[in-house]
Amino acid sequence: MRLVQSGTSSAERAVIEVKRNLPPWPGLLKQLNEYPKKKFIISCKDVDEVWRRFKKRYRILRAGGGLVLDRSGRVLLIHRLGHWDLPKGKLEIAESIVDCAIREVEEECQVEGLGIRGKLGVTYHIMKKGRSRFLKESHWYLMNTFYDEDPIPQLEEGIERAEWVEWKKLDERLDDAWPSVQEVFKMLAKDKRFKGSKRLMNG
Repeated sequence: MRLVQSGTSSAERAVIEVKRNLPPWPGLLKQLNEYPKKKFIISCKDVDEVWRRFKKRYRILRAGGGLVLDRSGRVLLIHRLGHWDLPKGKLEIAESIVDCAIREVEEECQVEGLGIRGKLGVTYHIMKKGRSRFLKESHWYLMNTFYDEDPIPQLEEGIERAEWVEWKKLDERLDDAWPSVQEVFKMLAKDKRFKGSKRLMNG
């Protein structure tokens, strides 16, 4: 593995150049922790093979969640663990990932009448519990609802607030959102199926 610098100023990244596999965690983490930017790109010829080997290091936890719009185009956000987030949760036994996404939105925000407009994509992030590391695989769906009451946060899940947020106020929330949540909004912006997403309720 070779660690090199890529880009300039705020766009600077560390590029991890590998052939077929990442090195063992102790050495890798030590090297990454010494780099001040804390943002990295893995550069390799066989992306699928390196990704497959990378995932084998973790137990995969599958989850489903939603980017939900109400009839006026406001976005449903939750605040948990000091960051803005989207409602999501772990897949249960014998449950489809779509049913999981709908159930989690309903449970975490008490929002009803959800409809699926389409799948946005999948994000991954690493979780640590004790000495164990997990890779959370979150499947995201664009949803709409005609439910117009205030959402109610599921306090027992550590959700402090649940709000409908107008698009013009969204950027300030996303500045304080998890990187995976920011990625979901990028998916929405790039998806040609959902151009003019604020008008989806009329679709």
